[in-house]
Amino acid sequence: MKCLCGRELEEEVKGIVTKYKDKRILVNEVPYFICHFGHIKMTRLTRKSVRTLLEKAYEEGRTEIDFTA
Repeated sequence: MKCLCGRELEEEVKGIVTKYKDKRILVNEVPYFICHFGHIKMTRLTRKSVRTLLEKAYEEGRTEIDFTA
């Protein structure tokens, strides 16, 4: 897979911290692609899964949740 800048993307798995409504929530072990210049790209399914997990964590009052897809 190639980045918009033309470089090859490498797959990585890391935790990401995202602000959802009024809370910062950590989603552990999210798969994403990154190029040499630091451009990050996620698949549409991954973005949707992260969004669903953020909603679930927010409703449960949690600040951390694991990505399991």
